[in-house]
Amino acid sequence: MVKRSADTAANLSTILWAALGFLAKKRTDKSLLPVETPTKIDVTIEGKIGRKQICERVIGYLNLGTDGQRSATSAADPVRVTALLLAQVPTEKRAEVIAGIIAVKESTSQLPSVHETYIEQADQFLKRLRSSTMATVKGSVTFALNKPKPKPAAKASK
Repeated sequence: MVKRSADTAANLSTILWAALGFLAKKRTDKSLLPVETPTKIDVTIEGKIGRKQICERVIGYLNLGTDGQRSATSAADPVRVTALLLAQVPTEKRAEVIAGIIAVKESTSQLPSVHETYIEQADQFLKRLRSSTMATVKGSVTFALNKPKPKPAAKASK
């Protein structure tokens, strides 16, 4: 196992953001964020990681987009469709039909062959059983980072 050192500024920064990212997932409630109103953030995070001091400044704008709509489709429940089809097979033949399909599958590792016409009919049948609805998609949270401007360098005297 490789031991990772936490003594460089980049490593300390990575550790800090990993910890904050973990906490953010647990503590963020998007419903409390203002929608489509960029919020200016200017925060400095100071502390220690191990025995090393760290100070990170973040400046930017946090924004929550508006909710949108998206088409969502779903297939019919295959167990229920199979049950509906089995219900059409006479009771005295049902066990025989099921056993025959299972026997072929167990001996060949494949389903029994079936004429292409039936496959096309089954495909069309399942397509007609698909349902489509509009689903609300939550707006995404974005953050536009503005890097802090460096302090002007002291002018050299002549």
